[in-house]
Amino acid sequence: MAKRPLSMEVPLRHQLRGPSRRRIVGLTALGAATALIGSCSTGPDNSISLWYWSRSVSKTLMDAAPAAISGLSLSPVNIGGDFHQRLLTTLAGKSNVPDITGMNSDVATYMPDEDQFVDLYDLGARDVQPQYLDW
Repeated sequence: MAKRPLSMEVPLRHQLRGPSRRRIVGLTALGAATALIGSCSTGPDNSISLWYWSRSVSKTLMDAAPAAISGLSLSPVNIGGDFHQRLLTTLAGKSNVPDITGMNSDVATYMPDEDQFVDLYDLGARDVQPQYLDW
């Protein structure tokens, strides 16, 4: 069976193959972030960085995402090793913090750095929420 190419025109929920909860959550989060990305503040070169870990989001999707977002330069970075620890260290140092990041568990450990996160509802997530799977 030939693989269908992923298209950002088709809602992400229709591109899922298999019941993996991790994949569903990852795609839902990426879809919501992509829909709201135009509301984010960008770097001086209109760039947005996105951190993710191996097997959290499809490499095919990550390769296709930058071309699907017009007017911005999306830089997806697959963080190897201990993603959780690297993210915590980066947040604590307040330097080179990604614009968008994946989070899996232990959300409470990020509370000391809550000032570095944005509530997506403040950026209009409620308006696009019906387009994505429930958590």
